[in-house]
Amino acid sequence: MFGKLRGRAAQAKRSVPSLNIMGKQQRYKNPLEASTALPPDVKRQYWRSLADFWFSAASLEAKRCSDDSSTGESRMIDLNFFVVACQRLRNVAVAMKRELPESAEALAAFDQRWPQLANLRHIQEHISYPERDPERGLFGVTYFGEFIANLKPEGKVEYLIDTRWNEALAQFHGALIRMLEESKGGAEQTLAADRN
Repeated sequence: MFGKLRGRAAQAKRSVPSLNIMGKQQRYKNPLEASTALPPDVKRQYWRSLADFWFSAASLEAKRCSDDSSTGESRMIDLNFFVVACQRLRNVAVAMKRELPESAEALAAFDQRWPQLANLRHIQEHISYPERDPERGLFGVTYFGEFIANLKPEGKVEYLIDTRWNEALAQFHGALIRMLEESKGGAEQTLAADRN
């Protein structure tokens, strides 16, 4: 069965046209994307709305994971979506980094606090069949009510994500919003100076 799936995936990849110039593949052009670049002020508003949305989504999922009335299965589902929301908030910062290089510092601080977020998201998104790692066992992670851990030999536990780490997420969101607000003020002053 997996052989057929892999064959179809490879076939689908071949059917997407690509341009290979100097070893780099052209980025896929999504037909839903805007045909022109967004003006800087619109882009900042867009990033702000995305940052607020994904922070709210992560907060909602964290709340659901700690709800005493939720079932084990619903907590696992909510924990998966918590990881998605946190990764999407992180993706906003990565996008901002191109035009607001100071966001790299907030991103680095967040990555230091949650160093396995990208790896965990990768595992969630790309697992299609079980892999066995001799050190960590099947899949390498275990879901609990409010956190995901890597259970290691000799009883050692590596906490990968914990919904109770709200302060790190709130600090990250707050730093991004401050940068966007500060850059907005600078852009407005530049526009005013250009008019005069």
